[in-house]
Amino acid sequence: MDERYVPETSPDSNARLIRDVLLQGPAAAARFVPLYTPEVTVDRAAAVAAHALADVGGRFDAVLLGMGEDGHICSMFPESPTLKTLLTPTLKPTVLGVPHGRDGLAPPQERLSINLPYLMSAGRVILGLKGATKRAVFEDQAKGDPKVQPIAALLANDVPLEVLWTEEG
Repeated sequence: MDERYVPETSPDSNARLIRDVLLQGPAAAARFVPLYTPEVTVDRAAAVAAHALADVGGRFDAVLLGMGEDGHICSMFPESPTLKTLLTPTLKPTVLGVPHGRDGLAPPQERLSINLPYLMSAGRVILGLKGATKRAVFEDQAKGDPKVQPIAALLANDVPLEVLWTEEG
């Protein structure tokens, strides 16, 4: 679960997508806790989000993830200065600010992300992959270093992970 550090009025907002697509019909009654708040800095917004999530129980029943072709999940990007902290399994579940990448590295804008311990405490984590390219990335990342590769971290830390892979088409 992550969010770009943009208001819900932005077309880049994950919260906007969730409200517009998922929280419809009976699902509109669900309690939704967005990560973004218009704080002075992304790190302050992360602290506010961490507090809000803790106030509603601090644990997810289910998490649906996607994965980028660089192997990132949530906003756990390769080469990010926050990556090792996000992947530290001994921390308490929290939300961290993720700075934009430098020198053309992802992400192109600041983000907010839950950390690995949140995924470790979830009842179920589903990773959806589409296409042979992402399957190959997943298989490669699974053999990697759990300190710097999110997929390897999920597997090494007993995250209740289910991988759903579909072919393109």
